[in-house]
Amino acid sequence: MRVLSISDAIKLEYARAIGADLERLLCDRGYKEQHRQALTAYFLGQVEKQHNYPQENFLKLVHDNAGVDVLFVTGMREHAPVAAVAHLVPDTRVDEIRVQSNESVRQSCGAKTRNLGYR
Repeated sequence: MRVLSISDAIKLEYARAIGADLERLLCDRGYKEQHRQALTAYFLGQVEKQHNYPQENFLKLVHDNAGVDVLFVTGMREHAPVAAVAHLVPDTRVDEIRVQSNESVRQSCGAKTRNLGYR
């Protein structure tokens, strides 16, 4: 089993493009918040250049982890992510799990996962 964020590859590209600290983008919430607007603009710019950029990003993540029995892809914010990407991997079972929490729970979990070394 592996858990990966859909945005990690975008953060990697962004960090390389502007010289940002990738590890801090992945693990340091404050640092990531400082870059949020620029990171969003970078992503939208990539989508403008290549309209299927989000789908290509998803496919690369899945193909790079083809040997994993269960892959949890987090951070997909589409209204219906399975409908948006399942057709891209027709021989793969794709299920959607939606988790919602309030801000205090997210902050509490974020602090705990950072202390454990998770992203």
